Amino acid sequence: MNVTLQLPREELDETARSVAHARKLATRIETDYPGTAVAMTGMAMFNNAFQESAMRDMGTLVPMMCVGIIVMMVILLRSFSATLSAVFVIGMSLATTMELAGWLGFSLTRPHPPRPR
Repeated sequence: MNVTLQLPREELDETARSVAHARKLATRIETDYPGTAVAMTGMAMFNNAFQESAMRDMGTLVPMMCVGIIVMMVILLRSFSATLSAVFVIGMSLATTMELAGWLGFSLTRPHPPRPR
């Protein structure tokens, strides 16, 4: 069976919801028909894989990177108070940037392919 998804791109989570439903359907098919294997490929799975990997990275790689940066700043600056000051400035800059992006209406999501005309 081959299924082609034409998503309207009206909501940000429509790909993730479609993939979650497809995975449930695949699990049900494999359960109801033992010996049947369901392979899911295509652009919906591809786009969703980027989102899932980004979410995993946000939970592991980003905190490790932050710790690494702070450790390197302590080593290079040779001062805990200087490191704390730099981290404070970085944090405040980040918070200000995120607030401005929200107020100006920027969408902080992964890029979407252009809509067909």
